[in-house]
Amino acid sequence: MNTRLKWGHQVRDLFAPILCVVAWNCVGAGAAEPQIVERVAELSTLVPNAAYDGVGNWRSGEFQVATGHSISIDALGAVKGRRTERELAEEDARNRLAQGVAITSAPDFSADAFEIQASFKGVRVVATYRLPGRDGLFLIALAKTSEINVQVSFAPAKARAHGIALFGAQKYADASAIFAMLSTRGVQDAETLSWARAASAYVNLDAGFKGGTRTRALETLAVFHEKREQWDDCMKFYYQLYESTDSPDRELLEKLATVADRTHRSSNATAFRKEIERRWPHLEKP
Repeated sequence: MNTRLKWGHQVRDLFAPILCVVAWNCVGAGAAEPQIVERVAELSTLVPNAAYDGVGNWRSGEFQVATGHSISIDALGAVKGRRTERELAEEDARNRLAQGVAITSAPDFSADAFEIQASFKGVRVVATYRLPGRDGLFLIALAKTSEINVQVSFAPAKARAHGIALFGAQKYADASAIFAMLSTRGVQDAETLSWARAASAYVNLDAGFKGGTRTRALETLAVFHEKREQWDDCMKFYYQLYESTDSPDRELLEKLATVADRTHRSSNATAFRKEIERRWPHLEKP
């Protein structure tokens, strides 16, 4: 008799600037036309059109170019609010300039995994603008790459927190890459390795692997979620293991019965225990 159970689950500038209030009309097709607040005309040729589409950083010859952003700060009043808004946008642009240089010194650089200390000999503000439908001010800055001094250091705690956040967002491949970075840099404590194995297991399942690879991934995830008392996820993976074999062992059936109790599936727990009694009638109950 088939006793198997099924249920659904959910699963400042180097020269005096010439500021111009202008209409700028050289953005990419389909992009919202920026509303220019000010612009230094003689620097505009050094800036890619993409810098007028929002935040980012780019390399332009001997220069690093970056667009920073700040939200509106109306609570400070019109004058002070606008000044603070511009200062914050410039600070963001400077950080992005530094990140552009950091990538050259650390190819695996990520702002979410590294700390940067940067100093600048000169930063030139090219333009400030606003975008329709977007709050706040955008500021384009540039500096010579040779005039940006950057020191980059790996931040394990920051990286691990980012990896866990990616995992929680179900971005398992990205999370796995972060945990791999931690491992190659010597961070191999049990907790970090547990997250790394779980992320890799999800990647393997998403890739559609079969056979032993799939079985190991299911086992890894069942145990991972069990240790964190995430019972619905735990049940999902133990049950997939159950479905993947014609002859589930007693340990798996006992796990399923226990976790079914934890998830308030009492009838399922009873059915799993009956299957154990039917297949191992002469063994003591656990």
